[in-house]
Amino acid sequence: MKRVSEINLDSLPTMAVDKRLPKLVELIQKAGLDALLITNLNNIRYLTGFSGSAGILAVTKTADAVVYTDGRYGIQIRQELSDANVKAEIAVCSPKLQIKGLTKFVKNSKKIGVEGQHIAFDTVTRFASLFEGSDVVSSGNLVEQLRLVKDDGEVARIQAACSCADSAFEMALPLVKPGVSEIDFAAELDYNIRLTGASGNSFESIIASGPNGALPHAKPTARRFREGDLVVCDFGAMVDGYCSDMTRTVAVGKPNPKLTRIYQIVKDSQESGVNSVKPGITTTKVDKICRDYIGTKGFKEYFTHSTGHGVGLDIHELPWVASSFSTKLVENMVVTVEPGIYLKDLGGVRIEDTIVVTKDGNKILTNSSKELTA
Repeated sequence: MKRVSEINLDSLPTMAVDKRLPKLVELIQKAGLDALLITNLNNIRYLTGFSGSAGILAVTKTADAVVYTDGRYGIQIRQELSDANVKAEIAVCSPKLQIKGLTKFVKNSKKIGVEGQHIAFDTVTRFASLFEGSDVVSSGNLVEQLRLVKDDGEVARIQAACSCADSAFEMALPLVKPGVSEIDFAAELDYNIRLTGASGNSFESIIASGPNGALPHAKPTARRFREGDLVVCDFGAMVDGYCSDMTRTVAVGKPNPKLTRIYQIVKDSQESGVNSVKPGITTTKVDKICRDYIGTKGFKEYFTHSTGHGVGLDIHELPWVASSFSTKLVENMVVTVEPGIYLKDLGGVRIEDTIVVTKDGNKILTNSSKELTA
């Protein structure tokens, strides 16, 4: 089967990749660092445009920058940095020579930041021994702070990924019928995501029917859909590295009245949460709105996860929409709102949208129906 759609990336707004390194240098200076080593691949991609699977980016407080990678990516890295108009030195060499060059590059740095939340303790220890005489410290979420607010090009790519997911789900829905297995439906959905023009899934699809729906992160099994089941479908597409995330819960025939009731509760909770998303509100408040509504209906203990998260180059990124994490939303942040109720041995319901914060409120980017029909 041929693709039903092609995505013309040239038709999307350009991302301001070349503006990101200068902003990072300002944060490096404010943090009192002389240099920062970036090893997280999505952070490297965000700052330079380089999308390879191996690399280290080093940036100094004086705005010097070098990207190290190996010979597999010599042509790719030069093309991607040129396309992004990023001014950084490129070093294509063996890992041994990368370390040698990196040591020389930061030799005059007294305080070197590393992405402690992304690297193993052994790697931190190794860096500390390599940069003898320098203080190696965790830099915290410096790059992630920049990634919190998306530019128009990023939002456009996330929206395109959401559209792919919507189309793929619509194409797969006829398979929601008795006798079809979770694995078969997941395979059809994943295939359709490719057909719509996406580069692939943003994460492994969750397809959970009947009692399996009580497991928020269930993996598809050989269980076959049965009359009366609810099926939790959590999935996403990826376009040019950017993710989408959506959950819909659909019915196989007429569900148990208790499941129908909790579906409506979750739907109303999710709608309230979505409507609250706007500049100035905190993520904690959005979480509370969803959680409190479910609590008033007697199901507080069955809503067992946070209300949402940021979406971008990672499927889960800052900000967290949770009771334990408070960030004030601003225009062009992208978050999910996904309350749920999970009842052991009976099933579960989750409804989720990816949403961009706008100047006056928000725009829902995932548009599949939320009516309880297959």
